[in-house]
Amino acid sequence: MKIGLVVCPDFQLIGLAAIATLEVANKRAGETLYELDVLSEEGGLIMSSSGMQALTKRSRTSTTP
Repeated sequence: MKIGLVVCPDFQLIGLAAIATLEVANKRAGETLYELDVLSEEGGLIMSSSGMQALTKRSRTSTTP
């Protein structure tokens, strides 16, 4: 199952906790059950509220050309 986690500038890091949960599920299953992409409107590095950056892929539904 493909899952996209969308983040916006100044996102809270706790929102990325879902990544670890899905990684554990994949590991316990012994196969890839979940494929996760971290997405943003334009893609690239997005700054969190604490100053840490996350590398994102551009959302396919982005309205930016």
